[in-house]
Amino acid sequence: MSTPFVFGTGALGVGLVAGSLVGGAVAKSRARTAAAAAAVPRWVPVEQGTLYPSAHGFYLHTPRVLAWNWPAITGATMVGPGMVHITGESKSGPISWLVQSDWAELVFVTWAFAVHPRHPQLVTGQWLPPGWVDHARFHQHPPDPVPGLLPQLPPGADAPPEIAGPES
Repeated sequence: MSTPFVFGTGALGVGLVAGSLVGGAVAKSRARTAAAAAAVPRWVPVEQGTLYPSAHGFYLHTPRVLAWNWPAITGATMVGPGMVHITGESKSGPISWLVQSDWAELVFVTWAFAVHPRHPQLVTGQWLPPGWVDHARFHQHPPDPVPGLLPQLPPGADAPPEIAGPES
């Protein structure tokens, strides 16, 4: 960092020196603010394409084909409906991706069963979108409680909801 050296005499010189120092301080403050903003991590769209999950990994068909096998993925977390955060090791180093797809939940569950069957989101059922179990019950398709896939449903949860009809 450079420090300016300014020299002035008389009232006008002192005023110019003070103005120069204030201007330099303002410029440095703006540069620090811009550098801090640039250092904040942010998600930037990199590719768009089609995702194909398989039993051994998944493929992203973009202008190129990106193949990921489950052992190369070191972590996965559902961060929202249709969005999974994946960390892993690529040929060029570590990656951290947000994958947004209709198949995100399937990618997460297949990876978790293959690599991390005790993943907290898998064990507790938190990987499911909010309201999904209630939605399935409402449509009279209550899910079967599968150990490690869905949380234990409360008693009577498998009964279809009462459908109110017109009063006679």
